Amino acid sequence: MAADDVEVNAGHIRSSAGDVDGVVQKLGRELKAAKAELESFGDAFGGDDLGLLMGGTHEVVSQYAFDQLSSLLEGLASHSKALDHVASTYRGNEDAGAQLLGDLGNDVEAV
Repeated sequence: MAADDVEVNAGHIRSSAGDVDGVVQKLGRELKAAKAELESFGDAFGGDDLGLLMGGTHEVVSQYAFDQLSSLLEGLASHSKALDHVASTYRGNEDAGAQLLGDLGNDVEAV
């Protein structure tokens, strides 16, 4: 194989899709655990003006961070599904190409 050649393997692509999905599942569990831990603190900043300001700011920033992380997880899950689809498509094209070449070889032998 030359240095510029690329070897495509549907099994490796499918394995990569599974790896990405594993990351999604693990990060999803970690995200839920972090949310639950933050919620367990309750009103940790107190009820005075400063506490309300700090608590409100913390809640807004935390919610934004969790929203962004959730969006990231959705994107990764989508990529995992796309990789799985690529593997299936590649395998189907490879099988169809092999069948076509086999048929072509049979036609040439018949002549």
